[in-house]
Amino acid sequence: MLSLLFVLQDEDLLGLKSVFLSPTVLLQLLFVTLVVFLQEAIYKVMRTMLPTQQRDSTEFYKHVEEIIFMEEFEDSN
Repeated sequence: MLSLLFVLQDEDLLGLKSVFLSPTVLLQLLFVTLVVFLQEAIYKVMRTMLPTQQRDSTEFYKHVEEIIFMEEFEDSN
């Protein structure tokens, strides 16, 4: 983010133009986008393929963790 701020400070936006014309940066952006989509697809498949009992127990433990997390911030008074 810091480097993006430096690029945007240029009056002629030459740095920003070079970022979008660079094939390396474009391929990196494409790669990150594809990895995020792949990760979401894998999670979706795992959620649908888990047996119901295991999925319910996972939700139960997630709920318990949320309760424990919130208890840490409760005021004892």
